[in-house]
Amino acid sequence: MRERINQGTNYYIISGKHTNPNDEFITLWRPDDAGYCYAKEHAGIYDGYEKGYHDTDIVVEASKLEPLFIKTENYHMLPNHNSVWKQLGYMLKRGKLHPLKNVKESKAH
Repeated sequence: MRERINQGTNYYIISGKHTNPNDEFITLWRPDDAGYCYAKEHAGIYDGYEKGYHDTDIVVEASKLEPLFIKTENYHMLPNHNSVWKQLGYMLKRGKLHPLKNVKESKAH
C-alpha cells in the first residue's frame, strides 16, 4: 500500500506525459486513477496524493488550479499554453516541460 500525503487537501493531478505539445488543453487524471481527460467536470479531485504514484505527474492543489480553467462551450478546460504552465512552475519548451527555477512551485511535493 502506498503512503497517502496531505490528506485533507484536495488536488488535481496533471499528466505531463499525456499532454502533447500540440494539444489545445492540458490532460488531467480522472477520478480513482481511471484514465485521463481534458475537462474539469470529468477530472478527479483527490484527497491527498499517493507518494511514488501520483507524484510522478504534476500534483496541484485544487484551489490553485481552479482559477486557471477557462470555460469552453460545454466544459472547463486548462489551456496548454506557457502562461498556464508558468503559473504552475513549468515552461513548455521544444515539446517538453521544464521546471522553472526561482518560482514558488504550486506542486504539492
